[in-house]
Amino acid sequence: MLPIKFTVASLALGLIAVTAAQSATAASLKVATWAGAYGEAQKVAIFDPFSKDTGTSIEASQQAGAAGTTSADWDVADLSAADASALCDKGSLETLDAAMLKASPDGTAAAADFLPGGLSKCAVGSVAWSALILYMGDVKDAKTGKKLNQIKTIKDVFDPIGFPGKRGLPRNPRYVLELALIADGVALDDIYKQLATTEGVRRALYRLSSIRSQIVWWNDPQEAVELLKKGTVAMTLGYSGRAFMEISTGTKPIRMLWDAQIYDIDMWAVSKSAHNKPDALKFVTYASSSDKLAEIARQLPYGPMRRSAVGMVGNHAILGTDLKPFLPTSPENFSTALRLDGSFWRTHEADLGLLLEDWIDSPPSKAGVGKAPG
Repeated sequence: MLPIKFTVASLALGLIAVTAAQSATAASLKVATWAGAYGEAQKVAIFDPFSKDTGTSIEASQQAGAAGTTSADWDVADLSAADASALCDKGSLETLDAAMLKASPDGTAAAADFLPGGLSKCAVGSVAWSALILYMGDVKDAKTGKKLNQIKTIKDVFDPIGFPGKRGLPRNPRYVLELALIADGVALDDIYKQLATTEGVRRALYRLSSIRSQIVWWNDPQEAVELLKKGTVAMTLGYSGRAFMEISTGTKPIRMLWDAQIYDIDMWAVSKSAHNKPDALKFVTYASSSDKLAEIARQLPYGPMRRSAVGMVGNHAILGTDLKPFLPTSPENFSTALRLDGSFWRTHEADLGLLLEDWIDSPPSKAGVGKAPG
């Protein structure tokens, strides 16, 4: 009996040892991302599948982005392009090689598949979201009953005679000054060069003067949509994700003007102090694959930053809506898009904000531009 007892005891001890070893080596990743619908979409499209496929658990911290934390608090983070650039410059992020990323389904290398701005020294693009003009479709003149002209370009937004009605704009220089310069004929590549000069800011405000009496200023993105739905404004600056939900579930014929959309990019980055760097790099490769980017868009129609992923999106996972018309990175919507320069605004937003407030509060005959940041 002694040998049997010895064998059973040994087996029990062995199982305990194996279990302890597995527990000690159980892989996990701390991922910092955004709260709300976007974070939930990531959970469905990336976090849960990654855990299932690799056995690595995801500890997701959903907040207002990872910018409010230090890179020591997470292994991987979803960052704005500007935050990723700033942390990279500080040496807080790992350098990422595009060669580690998966090719597209047709074999195109990732470096050739990503859209402009989708790859940087320390970050890999996930999705793009955009600020754009929303307007009410099928509007008729209250007196004549005749259908009014529909805006087709950003220049129409700055033409109050041909396209009458109030315009909703955020009480903030970001987006407003860029759109004014685009409407005034400045090339997209020169927008931020112009805004860095006194003459460029003056030009933007002069163009904005053409609709001065028609502007309704708002402070909250949801307020913009409500102003449009109530008929307080004929058009307004809004955001692509909110607009899609309103168009898909609302009763008003809201339309989206993709001309001169201003897009920003969310990017995956790996902390220099990641406690599980191998799996963190594996996660970035996984999350930035064409099929996963398409799956995120099926949950929430932000624009995938890979060309191949855009064509794979199809319909919304729940609503069944064809998403191609709503993706910021669809070829039809992306041709006249301006990429937001977050680093520019990090430096100049406070000064330009004061200039805009001065312009808003000053009578037209006295409105100046002050001194532009140089």
